[in-house]
Amino acid sequence: MARRRKRTNGKRSIEDELATIAADVASVGNAIGDVASVEARERIQAIRDRLDEMADAAGDATRDGVERVEETIRGRPVVSVLAAFALGMVTAAMLRR
Repeated sequence: MARRRKRTNGKRSIEDELATIAADVASVGNAIGDVASVEARERIQAIRDRLDEMADAAGDATRDGVERVEETIRGRPVVSVLAAFALGMVTAAMLRR
């Protein structure tokens, strides 16, 4: 079965997908008792496919984020170093407490 790549836009759509998957998992439990195992396998495969799509979307979002950070660092290296230093100072101050 070919995997479709679907881009999600933000946290909300991922949460919606997870809620849909949770509902599908619950219906699979009911389907196992009520329907032939073939249908249950099809539903499980549909859930797996949806999880694959979500994993692909999460990977795409991660790669996009890394690319943006790299571009920012290349475009403003001094500001990036100062921001990293400031973040380190804040972290150190928090850990001392």
